[in-house]
Amino acid sequence: EVEQQLQIRPEQFKTVDQLLQEPEGSVIQLNIGSGKTRVMVPMLVLELCRRKRKLVRINVLPSILQEALLFYQQSLVASVQHTKLFTLPFNRDSVLDEHTVKLLDEELRCCHQHGGCLIVTPQDRNSLLLKQHEINIHLKGLSEGDIVDVLDESDAILESSFELVYAMGTKQDLPSRANRCTVFQSLLIMLTRGECAASLDLLEDPTAFYKNDDGAGLFNRFRLLKLSGKDKERLVRNIAEHFVRNPPFGFEWLEKVDGEQQIRTLVKVISDPTNQYTSFLIGIPLFNRFRDDILAARGFLAYGILLHTLESRWGVSYGLRHQKDSDTQMAVPYSASNTPNPRAEFSHPDVAIAYTNLSYLHKGLTVEQFRRALDLLDAKGLSVKISTYATWIEKVRPGVPTDELNRFDMYEKVDPSNLAQFELMHRRLSRCMEVVFFWLNEAIFPVDTMQYPQRLISTAWNLVDSKYVIGFSGTDDNRFLLPIRVSQIQHRDKELRATNGRMIDLVLSCTAGILQIRTSQSAIWETVLDYCFQLKVQALIDTGGLMAGSAIDSVV
Repeated sequence: EVEQQLQIRPEQFKTVDQLLQEPEGSVIQLNIGSGKTRVMVPMLVLELCRRKRKLVRINVLPSILQEALLFYQQSLVASVQHTKLFTLPFNRDSVLDEHTVKLLDEELRCCHQHGGCLIVTPQDRNSLLLKQHEINIHLKGLSEGDIVDVLDESDAILESSFELVYAMGTKQDLPSRANRCTVFQSLLIMLTRGECAASLDLLEDPTAFYKNDDGAGLFNRFRLLKLSGKDKERLVRNIAEHFVRNPPFGFEWLEKVDGEQQIRTLVKVISDPTNQYTSFLIGIPLFNRFRDDILAARGFLAYGILLHTLESRWGVSYGLRHQKDSDTQMAVPYSASNTPNPRAEFSHPDVAIAYTNLSYLHKGLTVEQFRRALDLLDAKGLSVKISTYATWIEKVRPGVPTDELNRFDMYEKVDPSNLAQFELMHRRLSRCMEVVFFWLNEAIFPVDTMQYPQRLISTAWNLVDSKYVIGFSGTDDNRFLLPIRVSQIQHRDKELRATNGRMIDLVLSCTAGILQIRTSQSAIWETVLDYCFQLKVQALIDTGGLMAGSAIDSVV
């Protein structure tokens, strides 16, 4: 208190004292600004290090590691406390052999004997853990029973979705990759272009679906908004029915299905997850031959991947990385609006394929990508490139003025060196669904969907292996999803239990009013902006990301 020129408040002392006395594996909730990082964590470290029973390990988020290091160096190391502070950064590229392991064990033993503490991030810890399993060499100084883990912001550190993956082996082509891609693309075309007539009543409901007609052949930014479970089942069943009875291009084998009974059975197989399909496929040679197509359709429809991905918001839940030198051109998870989650990828290959298709359809092909697509088309046989290009033109023909279309309506007229013609083609074709699908199937999916045969995976559960875990969090939202070794405890002091209540009180006392916006035929973001203009507000803080995906000139 004297050196840091502060006074420990009674609630801070009560919280630290309770954590020290509680059973192993306890986290407690405190309001933001209660001094968790700058007061209570140093209090815990000093007391636990003084006992010298176990090695103390502080777990912090990567975003605050440098700030925490600087503060603890000032308050713990360069102070009368003279508590040694050790760090252990680690990633897969770090060298770990028998010699390195001996050095690390000596450093950890020195840290423990001198009453020091270790500060790490969850990524460093799990990366070191996976590396030990990968090479089968283990650190003795990090055995489970010899460490006390202090979690700063335990709700974020123990996030249930956190995973660290080590890929093992040599990359291999995704099994049935072409079938998965073409099935999803065919289903998406059926759904977005209104070809599934039995579901037109659902597709025309503005409260259930959002779409924006940008022109013939272009993706209409279709998204599922709100649909009941029964309506989802009916929509999936109708899509499956239309897919089987009206086969899209590439699935002409469906026309050979023999009889109404086989058609109904096939529809049930690809739309009902409870249906057993093994004997059905084996018993009919045609179905066994095209087994990969059937199973791909079953995955997207019966198991809900198609509708699940259409419920997500492009630019908010998923999208493409912004860097040109990114290691992947597939869609990745987003942590917020226009904010890709660093080093994160979708682990399910079908979900990754679906989100990648949707991302490029929303964004359209860049000039370089479109030029590459034309080069790939030019490398095909003469009949293939003429028929493929004719398909592109037919899809966009209704939305392109005749005088413009006449400049590139035949493949023989295409001249990539003609900049004026190329710019016109890019403007009219870069968001055509068939063009985007061609680019993805030829340039992206054959490379970026390759899978490793084995993986080592660590999660937030591996962060509580030490058995003795204590921590703080500003929220208790994930209290039901905590690892089984950890539990959310209540404050003994009744006044300190009011964390959520105080936050609700602040929100209510500072809120001038709540405006319920009526649903209209226009897009949600347009309705919000109309209300803003009516109220003459000067600023709109888009916390929900409602403006994501809309053109900036439309918003302005």
